[in-house]
Amino acid sequence: MLFAVTALMIVTPILIGIMLLARKRPNPIHYWTCAAVLFFGGLTLLIGDPLYIMLKTTVVYTAIALALAIALILNKNPVAALFANKIPQIPLVAWRQVAWQWTGALLGIAMLNLVLIFTISEQAWVSIKTFGFPLILLVLTATQFGVLLRRHSSESTLD
Repeated sequence: MLFAVTALMIVTPILIGIMLLARKRPNPIHYWTCAAVLFFGGLTLLIGDPLYIMLKTTVVYTAIALALAIALILNKNPVAALFANKIPQIPLVAWRQVAWQWTGALLGIAMLNLVLIFTISEQAWVSIKTFGFPLILLVLTATQFGVLLRRHSSESTLD
């Protein structure tokens, strides 16, 4: 796993550099994730224990969930800011519900990651982190958009 951590620590800043060269402004999440990769990856390599890079998933998902929750409490909605212009028939209150669902899902995955770190093999954890967590988020997103579009596209046709 140490080779993979080293590769991740090299590739992550390169990807941000490529985005900058392509004049695509990286989101703050890209910078924070890069910092987490470098920090936790550095600890992993320094101490020689993969636990630290495994904990990165929990820290990053928890940080994103907390940022979403704080934004929602302050009556801001990053999810609506991303999608409301692209799908205008969805009311802002629905985007707020989606943002809270994402907050819960990210916290759930963060906690699941902690449980898995200490209960399954490193190889099994890598497989779940690489394929399982993205699949969970993909299913959540597809379900949310399907429900939103079905529920709100019929409302816009009645107007």
